[in-house]
Amino acid sequence: MLREKWLLLVLCSLASLLLPLQPIFAASISAIEQAAQQDVSENQKQGYRLPATAAAADKLAYQQAFAQCYQGYQTAAAALLEKRALPEIAADATVHYRAGYQAAHQQFITAVKAGKQAGYAGGAATPPAAPELATIGYQRGYATGRARRQTAKPAVASSQKPAIATQKTAPPKAPPAAKKVPPQPRSAQAMQRQSVRKSTVQKSAVKTPTSPSTLPAVPAPPAWLLMPGQPLPQQQTFIQQLAKSAVKIAPRYGLYASVMIAQAALESDWGCSDLARPPYHNLFGVKGAYTGKTAVWWTQEDAGQAQFITQAAAFKRYPSYQQALLDYARLLKNGLTLAPDFYAGAWRQNATTYRLATQFLTGRYATDRYYHLKLNQIIQTYQLTQYDQPQQSVKAVNFTAKLKQQPPVLLTWAAYFKPSMPVVQLGEILPLRLGQL
Repeated sequence: MLREKWLLLVLCSLASLLLPLQPIFAASISAIEQAAQQDVSENQKQGYRLPATAAAADKLAYQQAFAQCYQGYQTAAAALLEKRALPEIAADATVHYRAGYQAAHQQFITAVKAGKQAGYAGGAATPPAAPELATIGYQRGYATGRARRQTAKPAVASSQKPAIATQKTAPPKAPPAAKKVPPQPRSAQAMQRQSVRKSTVQKSAVKTPTSPSTLPAVPAPPAWLLMPGQPLPQQQTFIQQLAKSAVKIAPRYGLYASVMIAQAALESDWGCSDLARPPYHNLFGVKGAYTGKTAVWWTQEDAGQAQFITQAAAFKRYPSYQQALLDYARLLKNGLTLAPDFYAGAWRQNATTYRLATQFLTGRYATDRYYHLKLNQIIQTYQLTQYDQPQQSVKAVNFTAKLKQQPPVLLTWAAYFKPSMPVVQLGEILPLRLGQL
């Protein structure tokens, strides 16, 4: 009896050890299937790594794995080439489909990184022989790197000006004296005065004052942005769809419902953008993750000097439009992790009019220099101020003083907003000082 109990205990222990390994055994693939995945990831023809002496069963396994892997590769490649969000992988997708999907994504990201480095370093504009997906990724990355290099050129040129000025203003060498006269003894005060004069001359030679005329002029806004537009029925329907929720949410967080609706219309292209439609419901172009769900999308960022950079970013995915409105209101009210008053200038207690709120959001929520004019035009065209309920008197917040005291914020934590300066590498410090906002 004791022996039987001991054997039962041993069997139970072995079962507990083998059960966790069951998925691993189930997911294991043969060498033939691995060869099929490698052929797809390297853009080789079907049967490239299939041995000529393979059995019929191995040939069938290779063909099935190659077809499934190729399907996953084409699905991801089509979305990347068309600058669409990568579709989610179905729960019942095979391991070969997932391998092809990931191979396409990795191939594209690697090519984009290589293109950025080549563009910034002034390398070749096109890569060597590469598949279409890698070539397109390289070219897009090259454009981004080249734009960064062009924006960095003025800084390099200005840093070289002082050295050139110093050389030009250097005093000429004195002619050789006819007779050598022994140096006369000088007092310590005289030597000190001479050293002070030398340092003053060197400092004045380094300084290169810049006149206001040499600064780049900001182009004037288009005339059509300064006047109301023509209302359209379909856009009016979009406003009515959001107005009921906006009127309830905006006063709760001390915001303008008119600005909330106008931002939703502008950011989502009146609800017609792919990111704003179901199943994403992202009306405001908010980056990051919502309850762990994201959607990778292509976006254009203003890098200054009328240059736009296209880059991939992760955007939040909401279950409904109401959740998108709520998350937007919390974002503007709570700010960033280390800068809770980052959007305080858009609060009704600090902005006496909606125009002041839209002006403050320009350069903070979006990089478009005409962002406030576009919002104001939408508000005027559709008379959105009718949704702004009377605000109770609340003490204004001195958010400018708080922003000066805030420590630097890592860009990796600032995934909620779009950066208001040229492209910054992840992990770099984004200073939040008043003079740079």
